Amino acid sequence: MDEGPSGNEGSVGASELASLYRRYHQRVWRTLACFGVPEPALEDALQDVFIVVHRRLGDPDAYRSVTGWIYAVARRVAMHHRRAHARHLRRVESAARQPLPEAPSGPEQHVADQQALVLLREFLRTLDEPQAAVFVLCEIEGLSAPEVAEIVKAKVATVYSRLRLARQRFETFRARAQPRESPS
Repeated sequence: MDEGPSGNEGSVGASELASLYRRYHQRVWRTLACFGVPEPALEDALQDVFIVVHRRLGDPDAYRSVTGWIYAVARRVAMHHRRAHARHLRRVESAARQPLPEAPSGPEQHVADQQALVLLREFLRTLDEPQAAVFVLCEIEGLSAPEVAEIVKAKVATVYSRLRLARQRFETFRARAQPRESPS
């Protein structure tokens, strides 16, 4: 049976990581490929596995077997990479199905687009940075709340709250910005 992930209590060195890398990198590479990591992502996934291994080398809660522990890390990393790859493919396929934007119908449309952009920028300046970031990423870029939460390092509930407040402020801003019709 392998000895534990950390041969010496608490002292983790680069030589121990280098030794583990030499011993396991080919097996981990093969395992990642078998777990479905796309070939272009294999190098990154392999690096991710050994980053986790390095970070957790002194962890007393690690598996009794180094081999089992490293394979468990590789399995989780592979799952993460497969999910990320699937999300990427869904976005690419969705973008491919989107109709190409039509050319502006003329100078009037170009002016209207420019005015809308100016208004959007004015509105974004009224928001604090966290609300503006959430509004732009969700409403303009079309990202999901969990994706935005990861980007802005906030809880998903916080993202939803910021988005709700930003949307309310946008409706108020838009109502004020619309030209008033004069009674005839």
